Amino acid sequence: PKRRVMFDLELNTVLSFLEGSKAILIMGYDGIVVESVSKDNDESFHDLTIELGQIVKNIGELSKNSNTGPFNEMVLQFDQAKILLRSIHEDYFLALLMTKEESIGKSQFAVQRILPDLVKNL
Repeated sequence: PKRRVMFDLELNTVLSFLEGSKAILIMGYDGIVVESVSKDNDESFHDLTIELGQIVKNIGELSKNSNTGPFNEMVLQFDQAKILLRSIHEDYFLALLMTKEESIGKSQFAVQRILPDLVKNL
């Protein structure tokens, strides 16, 4: 039987809403994946996100030492993909891997819609 995971519904909601989404996960700034869902069961996104987690953590530290306020969101655009990184808690962030064609605005909207449930359950 498939295990029931804490954020499965929310993460799958984003993937089904965004045609160009490929994978989504919640990760701690310590590099430990809390939950992940992908359309093609490609685990390579985990490895990339561990490295990105360190970058997000450094940006969070940078924001603490400046007057910018806490880190909220960052979009990385590559030749073949986009990644939306969104802080959801002081210890966790969300990463969404998309095709280069997917709309950033639509992806931000989809993530924003599930944020209250994610924060409530962390």
